[in-house]
Amino acid sequence: MVMHKMSLKHILVASLICLSAVAPAGLAQSGSLDTEAKNYKLNMDKIKAYDSATVKLQAVLASDPALQSSMMEALKKGGMMAALEGNPKLMAVIKASGITAHEFLIIPSCVQITASVYNSQAQGSVMGAVVSPENLAFYAKNKVELDQIMKNWKGPGRK
Repeated sequence: MVMHKMSLKHILVASLICLSAVAPAGLAQSGSLDTEAKNYKLNMDKIKAYDSATVKLQAVLASDPALQSSMMEALKKGGMMAALEGNPKLMAVIKASGITAHEFLIIPSCVQITASVYNSQAQGSVMGAVVSPENLAFYAKNKVELDQIMKNWKGPGRK
């Protein structure tokens, strides 16, 4: 089975990167985070800070198997926000990147929601009430760069 080939690090990083977008029920205050992700004002500095934080978190987690285990346990017990805030080593990485744990969870959701709405509208859909016009304009202006950055968020070996 290929799953064993995917290390705990990859599973954990995938959780860190994607959990807020694909499993909001696993987050503390998921309803408010989901609403905030839709209302968060995107900017390239914050997106690049998030992207940088994920790369650094991968390195930290790869070098510390005990940290991987403790994060997996913390995720199961209290959700992503509690797991991040309860881990000084990971919080230091996130803060050093210039974002908060809250933003770390909101940014990928906001970018993905905005991309989905933009792409739906480009195909003639009227969907869009969930995303601000400012974020849609920001995404349209930066689409090529944002699409490339989002590919990195999908994790190693994924397309």
